[in-house]
Amino acid sequence: MFLAVMLIGCRGVSEQELQRLKTELEQERKVNESLSAALSLGLVHELTEVNRWHEQGDLTAEEFTTIKQRIISPKGETPPPQTSMKGVAFQLRLFQSLYGKSLITVSERDAKCNQLINALAMSTDPQNDLELVESLFTDGTIQSSDRDRLKEKLVGSELSKPDTVP
Repeated sequence: MFLAVMLIGCRGVSEQELQRLKTELEQERKVNESLSAALSLGLVHELTEVNRWHEQGDLTAEEFTTIKQRIISPKGETPPPQTSMKGVAFQLRLFQSLYGKSLITVSERDAKCNQLINALAMSTDPQNDLELVESLFTDGTIQSSDRDRLKEKLVGSELSKPDTVP
């Protein structure tokens, strides 16, 4: 609804500018969905509290790291169960937003990304899953190497290799 109202009010704006606004709104929607889910899971709240305690000096660096790891991966080193691309995408966006808020480090985010990619089950809807992977790459949630690994996992190694010019 908001997008429709906004677009009606933008009659004099170029098509390119409208597309840019649509893209920004879509990215913002994805971040909001991830944060909403994180709030429902309590991750953001827990990580914020632990971070506050650490900054106040109530936790040592070692205690802070240990507690943060327990919050991020409550089952320790056990990988998550195999899941759908939609579920993996949701979790990748969640951990990217936690990283964006400086609640986890880049190495923690990357470790979780690897864990999620490794747990991905085979695709039941390759077209939608590949479009979702491309969306994750385009919005900066994953890097090109992660995109390539996801594509390989979804459709096999031969289909995921980039086209080469002879």
